[in-house]
Amino acid sequence: MPIPPLVLAAVAAFLLVGRRTRIDPALAALVSGAALVRFWRWSAAGLDHFDAGAYAISAQAVAAGLFPAAGYPTQHLMSPPFHFGSVGAAMMVIGDSDAAVLGMSALFGVATVALTWAFTRAAFGRTSAIMACGFIAFADVHVLYARSGLADVTFVFWLLLALHLFADAERRSSRGWAAAAGFAVGFAWTTKVHGWLALVVVGAALALRVGRGERADVRPALGRLAIAGAVAGLMYVPWAVFASGRPGGAEQLVGQYGEYLRPLEFVSHVTAHVRAQLLMDGWMGRVGAALVAGWLAVTASPADRTRAAGRAVGVGGLALALGPVLLALLASLPGALAILRSERDPRRDSALALLALFAVLTPVYHPYPRLALPLLVASQIVGGAAIASWIRGAGPAVELRLPNAGPIAKSAPAVIVAVVLVATLQARPVWTAADTFRPTAEFRAAAEAVAAAIPPGSTTLVWAEPPVAFYLRGLATGVFPIHDPREIERYAALGRPLYLVTSLYAERVSGSANPLDRIDRSLGVLEPLSVVPVDGVSDIRIVNDWRTADLATLRARDFAGDFDGYDVRVFRILRP
Repeated sequence: MPIPPLVLAAVAAFLLVGRRTRIDPALAALVSGAALVRFWRWSAAGLDHFDAGAYAISAQAVAAGLFPAAGYPTQHLMSPPFHFGSVGAAMMVIGDSDAAVLGMSALFGVATVALTWAFTRAAFGRTSAIMACGFIAFADVHVLYARSGLADVTFVFWLLLALHLFADAERRSSRGWAAAAGFAVGFAWTTKVHGWLALVVVGAALALRVGRGERADVRPALGRLAIAGAVAGLMYVPWAVFASGRPGGAEQLVGQYGEYLRPLEFVSHVTAHVRAQLLMDGWMGRVGAALVAGWLAVTASPADRTRAAGRAVGVGGLALALGPVLLALLASLPGALAILRSERDPRRDSALALLALFAVLTPVYHPYPRLALPLLVASQIVGGAAIASWIRGAGPAVELRLPNAGPIAKSAPAVIVAVVLVATLQARPVWTAADTFRPTAEFRAAAEAVAAAIPPGSTTLVWAEPPVAFYLRGLATGVFPIHDPREIERYAALGRPLYLVTSLYAERVSGSANPLDRIDRSLGVLEPLSVVPVDGVSDIRIVNDWRTADLATLRARDFAGDFDGYDVRVFRILRP
């Protein structure tokens, strides 16, 4: 079945309850749609990203009560414990299949749509919430990450919740709500190591208030921010102590993040991010944004419906041509100007601060495309509000008014959009859009082939390909993930036949074009046993591994079986 029965039942129940309660029908429709697309063709989804496989292995260890001994060797360098710990808790209930890993990301993805509704409606109004949620619910980028098993969708949820709760703390002048916001920051921080940036976003929002000359109530707000920071810090300290005590400790952790911090490569990182996001921008997000824009026009007042319909057609055309990522980013520019000109609102200020901060910080770090997810969500909130206000025009339903402009300035957006449209279509034809629901379970099948090639009772070492190690553990005993070939010596002491499994990530981890050269001959001689072809990895894996200008061609070659970069290689280790 393409969608798990429990998901279908939950969506049906939500729609039924929504009809009989005061749940907004637009919210019910958008959240239900978000759930359906995140669980569509569920049986064809699988783990193929390094980090997702590592989280799965560590979650297995948590479920078995064997963490950290049986967790992924470098887990302390990859992420704090919330994501893999919550997946481990799920594994205790449903078993240690990949459904627990993939399902956790998907559920947080659906929850992010509901949270976006609450945040955007409180900040900008209902029509803006519809447009913003329409962007996020059907954006191929968000759906891809929600189906990946990675922690980034979970992180964005906690980040946005922290801003939402702190805005309530400001509205109520409440220390209790500030503490609640601190818990959300703590969960963001224990999901991704940069979760503390939620506090920086709030601080930047307070700086906007100072810039408006509203200094009287900033001091109490700083006190509430300190409370949130203290709560979040107390939540993170246990993991910080644990990670510092692991091999390499804090020095290796700081060195790793320092190595990836490259502000002088800002421009090239921006280019890499743009290429990656465009590759993952598919037809579902285009059509979804166009349909939601049309919805806003159809539900406009009779007096405004004709004008709204014309504007919705324009928005829909841009969504189909540019894709929702570019459209939201472009629309967030007038949206940001409107926020600066509007009356003070903690949520609006936080949305603008989130947009600005991650626009600056994301390209400073190594251009992993998933790091742009907070920026994309912020642009979809601010840009969605701007688009909704433009479609509906003036009226009581519009809470965000775009800045006035003269005739020349009014024509400038059309010129900019036309230039961007032509440049985009020249650089990337729309038919290269992502296939969001194509199968991504190739490593599951590869693990089955590897298990068949290795005799029972052997020790199998999987070097730097955690998804293969995770799936192999469900098929055979004596499977161990390793991150450094020097670990072979330790497992050789077990006295059983030794086998080594590698793929592309071994090259990335070793920093060598031929990673097998790093294996000391004193550890043994490698005898090739088999090569298992892997064709059809996810777009997330492709954009993570390559920075080529022609990612779409590489993807097509991979799916056609004309690219062997992801093939899994099996060796027998002949001990001296």
